This record gives sequence, C-alpha cells and structure tokens, in this order.
Amino acid sequence: VGRTGKLKTTSDCMSEYLTEITSDLRLVLLGNIGCGKTSSGDTILGQVSPVSSVTTRSCTLRQGYSDGRSVTLVEAPRWYWNEQTPDEVQAQVFSCVALSSPGPHAFLLCVPVDQSAKTELQAVSALEKVFGPESVQRHTLVLFTYADRLKASGKAENVEEYIASERSDLLKLVEKCGDKFHILEKGEGWREKKTVAELLEKVEQMVKAAGGQCYSCPAFQEAEDKVRQRQLQLVRERRSNRPETIQAGYGGQFHSERQLLPLVEEDISLDDG
Repeated sequence: VGRTGKLKTTSDCMSEYLTEITSDLRLVLLGNIGCGKTSSGDTILGQVSPVSSVTTRSCTLRQGYSDGRSVTLVEAPRWYWNEQTPDEVQAQVFSCVALSSPGPHAFLLCVPVDQSAKTELQAVSALEKVFGPESVQRHTLVLFTYADRLKASGKAENVEEYIASERSDLLKLVEKCGDKFHILEKGEGWREKKTVAELLEKVEQMVKAAGGQCYSCPAFQEAEDKVRQRQLQLVRERRSNRPETIQAGYGGQFHSERQLLPLVEEDISLDDG
C-alpha cells in the first residue's frame, strides 16, 4: 500500500524474479471458518482434498508439487478465534509448529474479499502474541479469497481497485502484514496456474527479503527439540519391540519431524509436566 492509499501492483511486489527456487516451501494457512483455506490449498497444490463433514480442531498436513516446487501446506485450526482452554490452544499451536518444522516460509492469512476483516485483524494480533511481531511483518501474506464471488455479485470488476477505494479494513490488514498480499483468482487452466505461480514467487521474494531463511522463534525451536527427543524415544522403543515398524524413510530413519508427528501428536505437548 503506497502513500496514496492505493495497493501496489503485482509488478511492484515482484520487482525481480528469483532464479533460485526454494527446495521445499512450507506454508501455514490461517483463517476463520468459511474463509477458503481448504479450497486455497486445493488451488495451490492442484488437487482436491478429501471431503469431511466434521470441523477439525487439529492441524492438517498436505504435501505436493506446484509450479515445479515442492510445497508443504499446514492448515491450522482457528485457535485465535475459538473460546478454548489454554491447554487446547497450546496443543494446537504445538501441532502447527511441529508440522511446519523447522519453520514456515510464510503464514498465508486467508481473507474473503467480500466480507468484513474485523476477526482477521484480531487474528493478526493473536499471531503477534504467539509467534512475535516479525512473524506478521516479514512472514505473513494476506491471501484474498473469493474474488470470483465478488465479481459475480457485480460489486467490482477490478478487485484491487475495490479494496483500495472501498475497503479501508482490508487496507489496514495489508499494511499490518508489511504490504504483502495476493488475490487468488480461480479459473480454468492457465489462469489458475498463473495466479498460483505468482503467489509462490511472492513467497520466495519474502524469503529472500528475510535473508533466505524460514521463520523461526523460541516456540519453534522448543517444539523441534521436543519432537526430536520423542523421536529418539520412539525409535528406541520400536527397535526393541517391533523393529519392522520403524522403517520410515531411507535406511529406517525418520527424515523430518513431520514424518514423526502422526505417531506422537496424541501424547506430546509443550507442557514439561
């Protein structure tokens, strides 16, 4: 968002093309119920997620390839809106941290462009409290969803102009996230592939601006240490009891905390007690 109050264009946000591609982009999808998190993940990965009639309170992990990149998506529950106990919130935050270990390259805050952004502004504040201000300023991108629905309603043909001229709440949200945003356009064939390619290039631009590193903070470091400790314990237990069950990855070794998490998510927590 420039000083004139207008949103920066795609070319402004992507001033140079990255020649070095991150080998594995780890993205955490955040947003309220009905914000388009799952459908956005479908669009990014080019695959349809399993249909579920149950609203999950756990993080879900999806992996695939998109625009020539390996992409890991962690869809987080809305712990920043729900009235939950501290223990429930802590468990959900830990699950998010462990699945995106050693840290996400970007938090994608999914925001329906045709709805009020009041709760999303609350979510940004919660994100800052849990992961620190830098997680928002340098590693969060506002992903505007349902642009097709807005156009179909006849309210706007140009989504960027609509946001800049009529939606001060959305402008404020983008400003809080360091002027980083993307409008996810749904469509057939090349149009949808183009919007996904632009999104991933923006994420890589964010990574480059952050020194080429994924986001990390004490919460991520603590969770990674705990998962590694549990990993060693599980390997020892299964090696002594059922050696054939520990064959995970090459040479019987776990290659990432994400491979281990399904085995431990029910009995591990951030509470040392």
